[in-house]
Amino acid sequence: MNDHCRREAEQDTLGRALARDMSLDELEREYIQRVLAAEGGNKTRAAQRLGLDRKTLYRKLEEYAARTTSDADRAEAGRDGGGAGASAGDANPNGDLPKGGGVIDR
Repeated sequence: MNDHCRREAEQDTLGRALARDMSLDELEREYIQRVLAAEGGNKTRAAQRLGLDRKTLYRKLEEYAARTTSDADRAEAGRDGGGAGASAGDANPNGDLPKGGGVIDR
């Protein structure tokens, strides 16, 4: 790819990122994922191509996985009606808290 085509492709990519209102963190994450895919999942080669230490790439991937897991947990809690707290099964038919003022002995 010549320099002119490369610059146009970069502008298109950055233009799409701007249009999608992506943060720098989101852009970095997507770029790392694409480089990793282009390298067939080989993290050592992806790190070299990205100019990162291999350990740094592993750390970033772990952070992304943890963030994805916590995002999924929040989404699941939202579908369940708010997450933590008493569930419908915790109340008696009158809607009162369990005996003891709602304190649960463990």
